[in-house]
Amino acid sequence: MKSPEIEQEREALRASGVRERDPAAYQRRAFELSVAGYFRDFHDAKHLTAFRVVARTQQAVWDSLGEYDLRPRLKDIVARVALPVSRVVHGTYDPIPIAGSRELAALLRADLMELPVGHCPHVEATGDFVRALDDFLPKQ
Repeated sequence: MKSPEIEQEREALRASGVRERDPAAYQRRAFELSVAGYFRDFHDAKHLTAFRVVARTQQAVWDSLGEYDLRPRLKDIVARVALPVSRVVHGTYDPIPIAGSRELAALLRADLMELPVGHCPHVEATGDFVRALDDFLPKQ
């Protein structure tokens, strides 16, 4: 998330004077650069709808989970219940390790679709993402 290209873009934004001239444009660009590391090509961040994450709130959510681990419960459910056919989609350039998706797919006996994108396949490769779902979802 601290690639030299992204850092250069952040510095250019700080030096541009946009913050004073057009605060809304500055805020939008600052958001794009704050999430840029989740994209294979950080320029695609401009297509993501802006959202706000307050670090304090995010940390509180993580803290509330504690040592919670869903895997033992999933293993128990899989042993007792017939699972629906499932597909897990994960970007191979996502900074969140793909190992978790691989493990989840194995636990659910699901198909794992790896797309050559970052964290937001629906934004970075909309067509590939839609095809991944269309190929999987039942036709009516």
